[in-house]
Amino acid sequence: QELHIAPATYYWQRKRQQNPELRSVRQRRDEELGREIERVYDENERLKMSLDTFIEKFIQHIPDKHFRMIRYYGFLSHAKRGELLEKVHTLVGHEVENRPKITFAMMFKRFTGERPLNCVLCGARLLLCGLKEGLRLKKLLGYHKSLALMGGV
Repeated sequence: QELHIAPATYYWQRKRQQNPELRSVRQRRDEELGREIERVYDENERLKMSLDTFIEKFIQHIPDKHFRMIRYYGFLSHAKRGELLEKVHTLVGHEVENRPKITFAMMFKRFTGERPLNCVLCGARLLLCGLKEGLRLKKLLGYHKSLALMGGV
């Protein structure tokens, strides 16, 4: 069975097959990459090995029993990371973005809309006098105003 292609698309495609300069940059790049992918695939397809050889090559990457793996060492080790990593970035020439430190107060304000250390009514700074156990956050937020007025729960 024959598929019918819209004439405009057919001639458009045929013109680009005859004259590769009319193709888009992406089409030309895809064609070059396609040839490279085929070359690598053909090379690796020829690299066939027996099951025993494969298992030998595979198990050499498995550490011995009770072998202690070291994940980070040198300037990435947890002991040295804070002091040396910045120097390494400077030497290599990387610019590190400064991330703002997220505090409990910032998270609380984002979640509730209120500053945790300021009075809801007057905005004055609160002092911690004690803790009340047993109430969940949603229930506490419901009592927030009455607590601020010292009316109790």
